[in-house]
Amino acid sequence: MPLSTIQHARRTWRVAAVVAVLFAFVSAPILWTTAGASDANQKIVRQVADGTEESDLDDRVAELETQVAALQTAVAELQGEGTNEMTEAADGTEPTPTPLAVSAVSACGRPFASWGAATSDGVNVQLLQVMDGASAGHAVEGADVYVLEVALENRRDDKLAYDPEDFVLVDCDGVSSTALADGVAPSIAEGQLGPGGTERGWLTFAVTPGAQPAAFVYGIQSPGRTGAEVSCPLVDRDSPPAPLGEASGGAGCSARGGSG
Repeated sequence: MPLSTIQHARRTWRVAAVVAVLFAFVSAPILWTTAGASDANQKIVRQVADGTEESDLDDRVAELETQVAALQTAVAELQGEGTNEMTEAADGTEPTPTPLAVSAVSACGRPFASWGAATSDGVNVQLLQVMDGASAGHAVEGADVYVLEVALENRRDDKLAYDPEDFVLVDCDGVSSTALADGVAPSIAEGQLGPGGTERGWLTFAVTPGAQPAAFVYGIQSPGRTGAEVSCPLVDRDSPPAPLGEASGGAGCSARGGSG
């Protein structure tokens, strides 16, 4: 058999093999291209049988090989995406949300049952009673409530102005909470007290759940002066912690004068 005939036959089989591979990759992942690929295969084979020029056949073979490589890459990418989706579906779980940080609060002593009174910058302050919100019939969502009964006496020659933000409850962790504007009635709200006047009412505080109130502080408004306050300790830090219902003993309130 002439050498040229053998070479031509080898090229023909090479083309047929490449066409078969291309047909396999096209027909398996993408079924709708099967008919088109089959027609192209038949056309190429006819060209080889009819004696198409060798240079054209080499170019066509190279083109088909490039297409096969591209199809292999595409199939690999499709398979990878499917694997990821199957893994997520098989997992069937949503990401676990990060739990909210909860402030660690601590008790620091046994509550006192009485506190006395103190005077600063011409204002006498007396703490009369400490109750929890449940006993007072007052609740605030997401917080523990404490209500304090306080008596004020203005011993100045001028008016005393006050508002809920002047009254502070400090817990064992040092966190401060100001009095609520709307609390247990009769409440000490924003107002003024004339010379010689007195005021008695409730201050309501919403604190972090689980926090134990440790001190009550009243920051007195003094014209031209700052820092005047009366403070009353609410717990005996030298005694083991106990609930408010087991309060005992007493402590005096202290005063600090303002400075101009």
